[in-house]
Amino acid sequence: METKIYNIDSIYRNTTKYPETHDFYYNIVDTVINGVQRVEPFNERNVAELEVSHINIPNSFHFINSTRNNNEFRITNASGTLYTLDDGSYTKDELVTELNALGSGITFSYSSTTGKISAIGGPVYFPSNNTDYPSLGEILGYSLDTIIDTTTLTEATNGLTLTQEKYLFLSIGDNIGNIINSNRGTYVAKILLNNSSRFDDVNNESFYQVLSNKVVFPQPRDIKFLHIQVLDYLGNSIDLNGVDFSFCLKIININNSILKQFEQMRFYSNDVMERILNARMLEHYEKQNSSHFTEAYSENTHKQFVESEYMNDGNKKMYGYDGNYDLYKPIIPGMN
Repeated sequence: METKIYNIDSIYRNTTKYPETHDFYYNIVDTVINGVQRVEPFNERNVAELEVSHINIPNSFHFINSTRNNNEFRITNASGTLYTLDDGSYTKDELVTELNALGSGITFSYSSTTGKISAIGGPVYFPSNNTDYPSLGEILGYSLDTIIDTTTLTEATNGLTLTQEKYLFLSIGDNIGNIINSNRGTYVAKILLNNSSRFDDVNNESFYQVLSNKVVFPQPRDIKFLHIQVLDYLGNSIDLNGVDFSFCLKIININNSILKQFEQMRFYSNDVMERILNARMLEHYEKQNSSHFTEAYSENTHKQFVESEYMNDGNKKMYGYDGNYDLYKPIIPGMN
């Protein structure tokens, strides 16, 4: 068994070929030399186990953005003046401040007691965003496609959704992993984020935990490259906005020549274990450098694996050891 730990950092990717930090292919070497692309594949052979041991990821993704179409509302009605939030991931206080800074005439406030947004100033309309992501109205707790009369202070029906990602997934490609997200994909790690305070005293951008179970393959497999992706809860790529991230990948390879010969067999079967034991015995006898030990091993091994087959007349044809190291002759009942 051989253990390797790869430090995989998006900063070392081929930026021309893979401009996005959240989606790239990983190779040991992937560079351009004298105008020629040089690629040496990852190419790990006979991988038995792998596991993500550490992830260093920035809080640079935007929960509210124009791609999700969850950054806008209108005043008065569905055809009224449109107001749009800047892309970003806001704390609750930041979101209220940004909404009020738009100058729509609607004043928003947040109650930490109820966890809800309230608004006053006139009718406001929150359109549907026609995506699987929550619209701005849903984020704020208001009903969709309905004119909300905020002539008087009006509290939202539902609580405010924190406009930051709660968790992410790490994929390394080829359905490697044992974390399943609602049939949207198979991942090698889940990254749990705590965005209650994005900056602490040592200027860490976020706190997070990594859920990554050891992936044990039923038989050794070759992995020639890794397709690295950071994905959100819907299985879509999450844009890190050009900021690099890294993680450590621990790989355990089978480098024993005996196991390689039987890599098509399932691990830990009685057949494999028996063959390994006999192969180790052969190695031991050969090290003795004595024909006596080798002959003794050959005789013992043959007796253990006596082969038999039926002849045309229904009798068994037995194969036995006749004392010569590499000479075997059939033993037919009644004739020997």
